[in-house]
Amino acid sequence: MALPKRTMSSADGLFASRKEWDSQISFIPPEIDRAHLHANGKLLTQQEIEAAGKIFIHDPQVQYQEITSASQQHYLVLRLVHPQTGCPHDYAVYLAQSLGRGSFAEVRLMQALDTGDWYAVKIFEKPQAIQVDFMPFSSGIPPVSMPVFSNLSVSQASSTRENPFSSISVDDVHGSGAVNERPSADESVAEDTDYYDTEAKRLFKINQEIAMLRQANQMIGAVDIHGTHYVGLKLARGKPLSKLSNEINDDKLLLSISTYVIREFIEIIMCKVLHCDINPDNIMYDLVNSKVTVIDFGSARALDAPPTDSPWARELLCAPDYTAPELYRTLIPNEKTEVYALGMSLAVFCKLVTEGEIFTLVDAATVNNPTRKRLLNYLAQMTDSDPVRRPSMQSALEFFSLLVEEPCLALRATPL
Repeated sequence: MALPKRTMSSADGLFASRKEWDSQISFIPPEIDRAHLHANGKLLTQQEIEAAGKIFIHDPQVQYQEITSASQQHYLVLRLVHPQTGCPHDYAVYLAQSLGRGSFAEVRLMQALDTGDWYAVKIFEKPQAIQVDFMPFSSGIPPVSMPVFSNLSVSQASSTRENPFSSISVDDVHGSGAVNERPSADESVAEDTDYYDTEAKRLFKINQEIAMLRQANQMIGAVDIHGTHYVGLKLARGKPLSKLSNEINDDKLLLSISTYVIREFIEIIMCKVLHCDINPDNIMYDLVNSKVTVIDFGSARALDAPPTDSPWARELLCAPDYTAPELYRTLIPNEKTEVYALGMSLAVFCKLVTEGEIFTLVDAATVNNPTRKRLLNYLAQMTDSDPVRRPSMQSALEFFSLLVEEPCLALRATPL
């Protein structure tokens, strides 16, 4: 649904100078062209926002609109229902520039039209060959309109089925009649089987990631538009720990950030989610707001997921340097495997590793500073080859919280 194009009027006016922008807007992502912002600091004028809101209110079935703003920029406006509050909010997707693209999705910026705050939207394209009624959990549920594949809103879907993705397995996927309708020729059947297996695996991975994002409270809403799934997420501001490591020489700040990082992973585990790909590139930290954001839940698993023989569900894509040894035997992640990955990530962040074919902690015998030695010894516990000897996430938080408060730490001039 497209609104008529409008020409810009003086009443709509764009910001005249960067000084005026900075005085009224607390944060503008660097990817945003400031010429696209109006006097209200938003991608749409207030009149356009109100007009779009009226259409959503008039027809609750409408979940998106295509709008060309007075700035002559084209936007996709989504109405997303927050999965925790059940409240609808409208967002304009910024189409001028992409934040990045992965195996299954593209990430773009979007702006909340009520507050002006910025978020990310992950855009998944569902495999076209796999039909909705092919999914095992769609039986008895109306046709799809969001990544949970139902016409229900996020809040309605959560009350209907706690986690509709957790039951998907290879047997479920291959049990559908849609897949069994194959050509009779052996060669064609083989090619068709490979194609459907690839597409079904892709759909499984998409569903799994979306489910974990929702369960970990990372999602602010989702909607399906003609088979393309838009998942609203918190915006990861700042830089990854892998880059910050070379920019910070303040001992206290390094340990303070480490404490915030551990606390964030405790929050994720409290949501019964294991990230399963913890490494410095997937941990963002915003120095301005002291805010940690964990990204890339593509390998995440439910903490209480039942055992399964599905090769897709058991497939783990972890960086070798951060993979607990027992995972190579069991393929079953748990809190202790997360502690291992986090311990090695913090060791890299605090520059306490020796780089080779695989990261190893520096030799404790070469460390003279008492605080540095205590930190190194504790990281050795977190990355112990025996999971029984590793501490819990909560114990790690308590250790770092005490270490960062040591009086000598604030007085020492040399970095860790």
